[in-house]
Formats: sequence, structure tokens, C-alpha cells
Amino acid sequence: MTVYRRKTDSGRETVRLRLTDTKLADLTIREVKGEPVTAKCCKVLIHKIAPDGLSFLTYLRFPVSRDYKLQICLSLSGQPIQAGGQVISRKKQENLYLYDLLFVDLSLSKLALVRLLNETLIRQSPRQARIHQMYRRMSR
Repeated sequence: MTVYRRKTDSGRETVRLRLTDTKLADLTIREVKGEPVTAKCCKVLIHKIAPDGLSFLTYLRFPVSRDYKLQICLSLSGQPIQAGGQVISRKKQENLYLYDLLFVDLSLSKLALVRLLNETLIRQSPRQARIHQMYRRMSR
């Protein structure tokens, strides 16, 4: 289990959870310059996920631009999640591309996503479950 911190545009830090089990998602282009489009889905590998976005790996090369939105569908702790977002960075990793996607809309609330991420974190690191329970009790 690996947890990363990242500064947002507003200067706040968010925690990004690196998934230890392989998580595949369906990705498609949802709109271009505000106009809805229909495109085929492809599978991508989820690398990290946070309440404000995620990073994924694919063989496809997308531009870093706010002119289009992608739609990503995945399942986390058995809960289906659909999120629309914009590509904010791209890095070449061997024969794949690693993208950061900033969420612009989610099929569930941010609080529900945080809870799912917490469940995933506990499941990935069962030894630390007791520590997380103590923090939860203290934060009430």
C-alpha cells in the first residue's frame, strides 16, 4: 500500500491512494469542445485514485487539454463509479502513457468516494486497520 500527497490548484493537499490490486476501468471520450460525442470504450489500468481525480495507464495518446472530457467507469469496493474528467498531465512510461485525470463530475458524492477509498485502504493494509479505527473514533 502506498499513499501519496498532492497539492491542488487551491493549495490544499489531497491524498492519492496507489492501488495494490490491479484495477481496470472503461474509458471513453464523452465530449469535445462542449459537444457530446460517441466513441468506443477501451480498458485502462487505474494507477492511483483520490477524491479529486485519478491517474491511469493506457497505450492511447491523448492531448493535455481542457477542450474535451473523458468518461471513466470503474468499480471500487463493489460500488460502480462513473466519473467525467479532464486530462491535466501526461507522462511516457515505457510503451504506455500515464495520465492524471481531474474529476469534473462524479456519479456519487465526494464524501461517498472518500468512504470507499478508506475501505479500500483498510482492505489493502489489514495490519493498519486498528490505527484507522482509532483515528475515526478521535475525529468524531
